Amino acid sequence: MKHRDIGLVSRQTQMIACMLIAVAVIGAIVYAFNKNATLEHFTTYVSAKSPQYVAKSKYAAVSYAADSSADAIRIHAKFGNLTGVSAIHIHTNDNGKPGPIIAWLATTSEWKSGVLQNTPGKNAPCCGSNNPMCSLAGPADSTPLIQSVANTELDYVVKNDFCKSSAANKCPWINNGTILVIHGPNFQRVANGCLTDGPVGIDVLQAIPFTVNSK
Repeated sequence: MKHRDIGLVSRQTQMIACMLIAVAVIGAIVYAFNKNATLEHFTTYVSAKSPQYVAKSKYAAVSYAADSSADAIRIHAKFGNLTGVSAIHIHTNDNGKPGPIIAWLATTSEWKSGVLQNTPGKNAPCCGSNNPMCSLAGPADSTPLIQSVANTELDYVVKNDFCKSSAANKCPWINNGTILVIHGPNFQRVANGCLTDGPVGIDVLQAIPFTVNSK
């Protein structure tokens, strides 16, 4: 009798184990299906609702897409040889010319000491909470240095919180288009408390308008 009880318990244990395995397998199949369906839906939604914009130069290839509400843009930058470059930005498109900066992709100490770049209000009305003086020098705590990004790839997320403030009707954000701007080092700056030679400017090496990626 005891042997039969032991055999019965063993068979019941085996049945329970088999049922648990079956449930786990079915669950894995359902999860995989739902995961693929979710990824497919997300990819379809992004491609249908959020076109990708691209701009390419010999210094960097940059692309971005806005989220569904256009409250933020997700940027991917592939940098090349950045010799002779002092800063890389995404500017608003001001009738075919670079307008205010909305994304600081890379900078240098030289750019941050530029005379025009540190002019208060120069980047108004497109100012972020990390750049309260609205200068072109950019947020010091979040802008990587040129020498650290050369020949690498980086992703950024830039929110348009400043365009949702009282200046919302003035800051164009990405609505009028955007321009990738590569800046050189030929501009006047402050070094050791003295002004250097060079023009008071931003030395634009290249300005490439972003276009919709047709692929």
